[in-house]
Amino acid sequence: MRPDGGLIQIKSGVRRPAHHGHVTMRTIPILPAGSASAPLRLSGSPERLGTVLGAIEAAVGPSARAWLRELRLSEGEAWLSFAPGRGHGDIESAQRTFEAMRRVLPDTDIYIGAVSA
Repeated sequence: MRPDGGLIQIKSGVRRPAHHGHVTMRTIPILPAGSASAPLRLSGSPERLGTVLGAIEAAVGPSARAWLRELRLSEGEAWLSFAPGRGHGDIESAQRTFEAMRRVLPDTDIYIGAVSA
């Protein structure tokens, strides 16, 4: 907080000198449990991505985007990665996700895998 009572915004990973001597501090983000630590990476046709994401959310629930890490769609193939332990990290959710993708992406090879949160 500034002396005048205003707040100072410090971006993650920014190094600033401390007020006492030559010590350097580093600000790191601390996220509440269950919050997304990485943004969802999307690759492919926006229309197809919207259709697939809608099907996944219908199958798993509206908080599925916190669980998903990457969705890549190309001609004949789809890759999805998710972070276990983000509310939908069980095998049943992965199975429902696969089935939803299979319904909206017929004749497509689908690959689903877990990544570190």
